[in-house]
Amino acid sequence: MGRDAQGPRKAHSKQAGSSLIEALLATVLLVLGTLNALQISSQAARGSRAALQRVRAIELASELAERLQADPATDLGAWQSEAAAVLMPGSGARKIDDVASVQLLPASQSSPARWRIQLHWIDAADGAAASHIAQLPHQPQSS
Repeated sequence: MGRDAQGPRKAHSKQAGSSLIEALLATVLLVLGTLNALQISSQAARGSRAALQRVRAIELASELAERLQADPATDLGAWQSEAAAVLMPGSGARKIDDVASVQLLPASQSSPARWRIQLHWIDAADGAAASHIAQLPHQPQSS
């Protein structure tokens, strides 16, 4: 009779133990899934910031190109400061020339004189150096 009374109790404690293991396993899987989703979200946000930086660089180069077409004597220092502030915020220690530079390339036999606009920044996605280079023809003002 003692055996029969302990039989259901032992079976019940084994079920309770396996239910606890199942709950623990489900919790671990849920945590791993959540961490994976957070990692994917973080990577997407970094990629989005990197794309925004590239768009800003293209806009800055286009803006300067328009300024140079309208007035070749445009104040490049102000533009360089603006470019550095937009592309590398909080990097006051960096030289502005390291972020934005403009050169007037002389004419050669194969090409006319042209402006070369170079922008450099640290990519938000992977921390690597990134750059954008634009060239446009130099059209001297006729007197």
